[in-house]
Amino acid sequence: MATHPSTFYALSDVMLPERVVLWDETEVAKKQIEQVGASACGATAVLNVLKLLGRSASVDEANNAVKTKLRDLEAPLPQYLSSRSVAGTTHIDLIEGLGKLTCGEIVGQFFHMYPERDFDLENWLKYWLVHGAIPVATLNRQKVPLTDGTIPDAWHHQVICGVSSNGAHLTNPEAVCPFNEISKQLCSESVLLIHRHDIIQRWSNNIDYSSWNSDGINQRWIELKVQEQINRMVKEETLLLLHGSEIKHRELLTTHITIPAAYKSGITLFALRDSRTHRLLENSTELPIKLINQRKDIEEQYSGGQINLSINV
Repeated sequence: MATHPSTFYALSDVMLPERVVLWDETEVAKKQIEQVGASACGATAVLNVLKLLGRSASVDEANNAVKTKLRDLEAPLPQYLSSRSVAGTTHIDLIEGLGKLTCGEIVGQFFHMYPERDFDLENWLKYWLVHGAIPVATLNRQKVPLTDGTIPDAWHHQVICGVSSNGAHLTNPEAVCPFNEISKQLCSESVLLIHRHDIIQRWSNNIDYSSWNSDGINQRWIELKVQEQINRMVKEETLLLLHGSEIKHRELLTTHITIPAAYKSGITLFALRDSRTHRLLENSTELPIKLINQRKDIEEQYSGGQINLSINV
């Protein structure tokens, strides 16, 4: 008899296989659908979910169903940042999109993982994979810099097609992500880091920030002090232009600003309607919040470097 998901989270002695894979390494390389377009990781994840559940759709159908939003690269700075904050898709778009593509045959349920949750991610994923669910992770990839120190420039949706002691087996791109890394990406505030270059090249003296008010998103942008972050970065750039050769510790210049993001970090579990998996999902509850977790200040997490300019003039 299956362990009820509402009690599973607290159990440590549930007997589960050491390795659960829907597609093994060879199958992933052959069967997975890779990125189908700009900001289209959500549509790509939807296509992989369909494939794993024995269904299909065209790329255009998937993009239209999830309403993929693009970055407005030619827009003035405020509008550009607004487009960055919503580019791509959210987990809600994926759930609604798969419902539309299959006339309600595929259903999904999202599990928040921020603030930090008190559960065993490896066993939780194994449990649901064994019981027929298809997990799609919504990850803030900026939480884990690349090996060369570069901070990725976006969030990402990826299907988890397996679990082993090495980590979570992901599609698009094919990878095995250690649990200590994917756990960080799954537990994030809804924020996005924007690189210095993207700000400076679009800044001008006559910027109009009123679009943030008209979009109904002003409060969050005020809380994060986005305009103040921009002004600080521009001030640094001005000092560089005036006294560049005399500025010490350039590595301490602000590298990014932090803006609101539409995405929520966590995992969406998909299943066929009226299946045993669907019934388990209907009876499941949100993952318990870790009691010792304390909400960290966003600016502390995403400071991106402090201003510390030393100028000899």
